[in-house]
Amino acid sequence: MKHLTKVFSLLLYSYLGMFSSAIAAPQVISLKFPTDQYRGAPTATSGGATRGEALSCTNTSQGDLNVLSPNNSRILTTISANPTIFFYVPPTQATLGEVILLDKDDKELYTTQFLLPKQSSGIASVVLYPQQALVSGKSYKYSLAIICDSQFRNRDIVVSGELKYITIDEKVAQSLKNQDYLKKANYYAKQGYWLDTLENTAKISSRQPGQWKELLESAGLKDIGSFSLIDCCTPIKIP
Repeated sequence: MKHLTKVFSLLLYSYLGMFSSAIAAPQVISLKFPTDQYRGAPTATSGGATRGEALSCTNTSQGDLNVLSPNNSRILTTISANPTIFFYVPPTQATLGEVILLDKDDKELYTTQFLLPKQSSGIASVVLYPQQALVSGKSYKYSLAIICDSQFRNRDIVVSGELKYITIDEKVAQSLKNQDYLKKANYYAKQGYWLDTLENTAKISSRQPGQWKELLESAGLKDIGSFSLIDCCTPIKIP
């Protein structure tokens, strides 16, 4: 009887040990973004577009101003009414950046200027707050600029592209509210919602840097994945 009790205790201890290990095991999700729809899309030009005469106010030896988009297509998909755009900003002498959102008829929906980090490079983000609601299924135009000289805006360093807004089923949206950032990011990635995938992954990048790097590599942004997320960009009032 004592022998049976001992065997039972060992089995119970082993079972409980495996159960507790399973609970403690970190969540593992392979976070990859499908880029098939971005094949053949226009790629970002080296150094970014400019509005006119170029002015060297950035250190291009450490990269160029660039919006994070799948395969550098500059096409951004989102389900958020206030999307967050992520971009790489190189070291710069400039103090101001600017983001503008337009509709297909070039009507301005949002514009703001923000302070740039002083002489530091990294991945920054800025939130858009359109003055009128975005329409599901519609495409919009965005531009992001480093203002090299506020007196001569033709010297801005600018990148621009297309933002596609999509709405999802309300029941799905409600169910996602209770999910953690990684599970949300995984769902958005599978659906092809780039900005939402990026935003949720960025929120866990300090705790799970592997997920952040895996996402960027899957989207053709391996080189950018080596840069850190930086604190930027607080909107300011435009004079």
